[in-house]
Amino acid sequence: VGGSANEAIDRDQRIPIVKRTNANVGGAPILGTIARGEAHQYQLNARRGDELVIAVAFTQDGEDDIIALEFWDQQGHFLAHEILDLPFQVPILSGRAMTYNVVRSGSYSIVVVSRDGGPSGNYTMSVTTIEDVMEDYGFDG
Repeated sequence: VGGSANEAIDRDQRIPIVKRTNANVGGAPILGTIARGEAHQYQLNARRGDELVIAVAFTQDGEDDIIALEFWDQQGHFLAHEILDLPFQVPILSGRAMTYNVVRSGSYSIVVVSRDGGPSGNYTMSVTTIEDVMEDYGFDG
């Protein structure tokens, strides 16, 4: 787990959060640059029933089996991570991606982590809902 949220990870194994900022569901794509051994934390508010879709494309994608996206609750507890080996292709999900179905309205964090061998460099992150993705790509419910 990146950053300092998970007490089960030894302190010397944690990846420091070097950037903390806010994000909005459905907002403009977020541009960032991350180096190996860093984590960036984006706080957002979500409502119960939102099915969030979070996608990040990196200039240096690294190894496929190294997780780069984590999702935390407001206490910093790990809830979910990116989906490895997506069984389908959708343009918004062409990089690293995850979904999360919000069960309780409140504050959450997306954490972008650059572990050894994993993604690094410039990245573009989008945060939206499955409903918006379906609408944007012409899928009718």
